[in-house]
Amino acid sequence: SEVMTLFLLLLLPFLGSLLTVFLPTRARTVLAGTAGAVAAATAAWVIALFPQVRDGGVIRQTLAWVPSLGIDLVLRLDGFAWMFAVIVAVIGVLVCLYARYYMSPDDPVARLVCIDEALHAMILDNEAQLRMMLAQSLRRAGANDDEDVPARQNRRSPLIDAALAPTRRQFRPSALKLLSQALALVVGTEAMVVFKDVLQLEEAEARKVKRWAIRALVEAAHKPAHIKGDGRL
Repeated sequence: SEVMTLFLLLLLPFLGSLLTVFLPTRARTVLAGTAGAVAAATAAWVIALFPQVRDGGVIRQTLAWVPSLGIDLVLRLDGFAWMFAVIVAVIGVLVCLYARYYMSPDDPVARLVCIDEALHAMILDNEAQLRMMLAQSLRRAGANDDEDVPARQNRRSPLIDAALAPTRRQFRPSALKLLSQALALVVGTEAMVVFKDVLQLEEAEARKVKRWAIRALVEAAHKPAHIKGDGRL
């Protein structure tokens, strides 16, 4: 009904997000299309409300929340709020379109570089804390005492494996495993220490070296296996 227009409009994106839970995680076209359709429907719905807010009109809808205390949930849409609602909804459509095409699922290098850039930015923002954590980890490992030291959490390998997942058919299983393990040496806190302290490289140069290393490792993993005389790889 007209009374519930704003409340239904507010719920539409949340209902759309629930729908994506039941979609295949690797179906990027379906996922982007569903999210884009919800955003487009939201934009169209908001635009259709323009006649009601034109010339200073205001849409105001109230839903009793805690009647015993006289608390109501009130939604209000005027011309200014309508303009921003349209902008947000249209941007949502564009974001879904961009998310569908900005990175090819068949390009492992681009996907791995994206992971590395995200980790690189996180490491730079928390460099002091990560250096302290690394120092404590090395100190405890070298102490050889009986202290119950928790194992370091491996956060980089799941990210690397997720980036490689859509392209896993391009590699032999053994090569894929080696690639994932080798990439763990290129990204992460330890790599940052090597680039900064050992090689004394500037940030831009370190990024360039890491991109080169990622590409070289992927190309090496793509090469066919060499069979030795005894039949071993």
